[in-house]
Amino acid sequence: MCDKSDSFKVLVEIPMEGPRSVCLTPIPEDRSKLIIPLRFPGGFVVTGDHMATILTDDQQVDLGPVTAESAAGNPAELDGPVKWESSDDSIIGVEVMGTDGANAIARATGKVGKAQVSAKADADLGEGVRELVAVLDFEVIAGEAVSLAVPVGNPETIPKA
Repeated sequence: MCDKSDSFKVLVEIPMEGPRSVCLTPIPEDRSKLIIPLRFPGGFVVTGDHMATILTDDQQVDLGPVTAESAAGNPAELDGPVKWESSDDSIIGVEVMGTDGANAIARATGKVGKAQVSAKADADLGEGVRELVAVLDFEVIAGEAVSLAVPVGNPETIPKA
């Protein structure tokens, strides 16, 4: 059963876990968007209305600040700085801002294509490590055209009619 009366259930297939029911809830401010919570073993939940970002090859975007929540939805502390990584630096580069790593800039680096940026943090406040990972999907597309290229063939004699 979904928590809200305007939510509806769908069945999704999650690799390595099999079928699972997910509640879809329209965002009150914009009912054309849906909140899709994904619950995983260990109690963490992934939600968001921007699950992928498209940049042109001359753009960048601020990331963060990274925040953590407990399974009950309360703010939670992290042990140490957030670590950022790009799956393909030739498409998206990541520049960490500040010493705690909670903020970064994702920057198109020239090549078009798809890449992921991950933020990793330690949720275990003791000596152990329990890594939490947030993954952001990016697609870099070509920006606005700034020049034209017109190839010229080899000169040849005009045929006589």
